[in-house]
Formats: sequence, structure tokens, C-alpha cells
Amino acid sequence: MGELAAYLHDLADAEVKKGMIRLAKLCAEADKPLMLHTNEPVGHYYPGKSPMSLAGLYDLVKACPETHFQLAHFGGGLPFYQLLKSEVSQVMQNCVYDTAAAPFVYKPEIYPRFCELAGEGKLLYGSDYPLLALERYQKEMRTGRTDSQLQKKILGANAEAFWRLAK
Repeated sequence: MGELAAYLHDLADAEVKKGMIRLAKLCAEADKPLMLHTNEPVGHYYPGKSPMSLAGLYDLVKACPETHFQLAHFGGGLPFYQLLKSEVSQVMQNCVYDTAAAPFVYKPEIYPRFCELAGEGKLLYGSDYPLLALERYQKEMRTGRTDSQLQKKILGANAEAFWRLAK
């Protein structure tokens, strides 16, 4: 289900959090992933950037350990805390992240670096179509020295596994 977003309030807002937890638990009961719009809380403003705290997002994922989440836009940077905080890897174990809008926000080196940090199976291609074409992501990955095997995982194999799209 998704991509769902809270554009007017942070996920830490009590009412938003309550509703999202209910929805996330319903997704877990149905054995279906929940895709959330996320964005980095720092840096320039752009259309679609919501007032998001990483703490609010983290608390939602932590409150719903049975739910499988796809967090758009590299999870707003939350996975980078896996280097800093020992519990983050455990809490985020059922999460994957996507590349949507990455060329507008991140350096091309993000792809291999992210996978070193979070794991090669954790990053899915997300286009933000029609905003960016696949070719732009492929060019960014080559520029960022993402090897061809990792590109294959990001551009399809990881999504196939996460969304259980076996051929």
C-alpha cells in the first residue's frame, strides 16, 4: 500500500502517528508492505518535502515491528544511523528504501555507499516518475561507480524479492 505521506504534520504528531500505526498494523495482518513517503529533514526545500523528523519515522517503524516498510527517498537518511546506533539495524530490519529523486538530492556515490551501510538487498529503484527517467538513474549509478551486479539488484532484483514478484 502506498506511497502514503503526511505532508502537513510530522509523523511524531500524536494523531498522525496513531493513524499510521493502525494502518501499518493492518498491512502486517494482511502480509502486505506499506510504502511511505519520507524525506531528509535538512537541506534545501523543494515541492513535496514534508515536515519530517527522523525520530517520528523511527518511532513508527519501531512501534510496528511486524510491518514491512518501503521508505521512499532513501528513508530520509534514517538508515545512516545504523553506523551510529547499535539498535537501529534491528529496528529497521523489515525496511527497504528506494532511490526516488536521488539525483536531485544526493551525490552519485550514494548508491554503493548506501548498500555498504544498509546491505545490498535493501535498496530498490524508485523513479518518482514522470519526474526522472530510468536513464538518469543509470547514469548516476555509473558516475557513482556502482558495479553492474549491484545495479541489477537495485534496478529490479531487490524489488522482486521484497514485493514477492517471482516470475
